[in-house]
Amino acid sequence: MKYLIITPVRDEENTIEITIKSVLNQSILPAKWLIIDDNSTDNTPKIIEKYSLNYSFIKSLSIDDQRKRIPGKGPMSIFNYGIKTIELNQYDFIVKLDADMEFKNKYFETIFLEFSKDSKLGIASGLIIEKNTLKPSKKHYHEITQGPTKVYKQKCFIEIMPNEEFKGWDFLDNIKAMKNGYKTKIINNLRAIHLKPMDQSVGYQKENYLKGYYDAHLKFSILFVFVKFLKKMLLEKPLFLNGYYYFYGYCKNLFIDKEFYKDKKIISFIKVHHYRRSKEMIMFKRNLYY
Repeated sequence: MKYLIITPVRDEENTIEITIKSVLNQSILPAKWLIIDDNSTDNTPKIIEKYSLNYSFIKSLSIDDQRKRIPGKGPMSIFNYGIKTIELNQYDFIVKLDADMEFKNKYFETIFLEFSKDSKLGIASGLIIEKNTLKPSKKHYHEITQGPTKVYKQKCFIEIMPNEEFKGWDFLDNIKAMKNGYKTKIINNLRAIHLKPMDQSVGYQKENYLKGYYDAHLKFSILFVFVKFLKKMLLEKPLFLNGYYYFYGYCKNLFIDKEFYKDKKIISFIKVHHYRRSKEMIMFKRNLYY
């Protein structure tokens, strides 16, 4: 069992050592862990160097690029940069791991066991819970694996790569995998702790604006968006404001910028996926959201 981890990182001195220790404590260690520093201005590079000197499977790269951080886009462009330096056929699994996560020592072993049980499983993750509440920040659909600790079967990953470099990449990779005949799943009884709030780096205003903007980019139906808007307005804190910025971002792209995803087959598959989810909600099916 050989797996590769790639971790994009910028200014994570307060959390990256916890993540490193979580990996070092795994019952199955990675064959290679590539940590890519994206122009950190704190002690992150020194922490990475300390561990890379002591553990041969930890490798580091540095990128000197003064880009402004954009949620989803920046980290995924760094991840894709790292992928280009790797011979993927050497590994059974590829892991995208954020540098602000903590998890127990059999985290990856448990995920690999799920893959061994189902040959059609292409992408899996644990359920991400927040450090302060030990609960998810919101409800997650059981098939939409979560970005901070994604595990890809090598064959699936090669078929759907590269990951898109925009907010919503961690939705779209699931869609591409499903379209290619793979299953994707969150393992509900397997938890990973997110060590800082999801929107801390840019604030909830821009976080939700970008979510709406890229939902329009993927041409989410207005009905599906309206339900999502109501959930954000009424269930996600700060109440009302999350929904406002989300819907503003959606309308801004839909009616003004009109920056849309080009692959019509993927857009059509998204509509089928959303139709199925809407039908499940109408039929009151349980245990679909964690």
